[in-house]
Amino acid sequence: MTVRYGAMRGNVMGLTVVLPDGRITKTGCRARKSSTGEGTLGVITEVHLRLYGRPEAVSSAVCEFSSMQGAVDAVQEVLARSIPVARIELIDDLCIHAINEYCNMSYNPVPATLFFEFHGSERSVEDQAEAVQELVKDHGGQRFQWAVSPEVPVVRLNSVITGMAIRLTDIC
Repeated sequence: MTVRYGAMRGNVMGLTVVLPDGRITKTGCRARKSSTGEGTLGVITEVHLRLYGRPEAVSSAVCEFSSMQGAVDAVQEVLARSIPVARIELIDDLCIHAINEYCNMSYNPVPATLFFEFHGSERSVEDQAEAVQELVKDHGGQRFQWAVSPEVPVVRLNSVITGMAIRLTDIC
């Protein structure tokens, strides 16, 4: 779940598209939602994106749960308390098995694993991780491991590679 920056849909501000008949059309506007160009076949030649500055510090954490419900409840509370995490990934035991097998990793195959990514200043990243660590304990989170070296992007990439290897269709 992309928490801080939103999904790609919200970050594409406009497109330039060449249509099958050779016409060039520009889509997009400053409005957040637009139906311009939906369902039109064409070749995208330009993409206008919303850009964000690089954070001063990036860190990640991983936490295991003995139940999927505990992990879901923890995510809901993190969001409800507006803790500014950048990303949250929920991975079940089947995906962990696949990641371990196809990517030579050694994650513990528990029913649910949450991966967090934190962005901000060095102090704010530490505060975010500490707040999340306390919160996940209340929902059965175990073995919360926090590191300054970001691990989550590697897990995301490994999830995509694994998904392609075992033909999963719901990795985003």
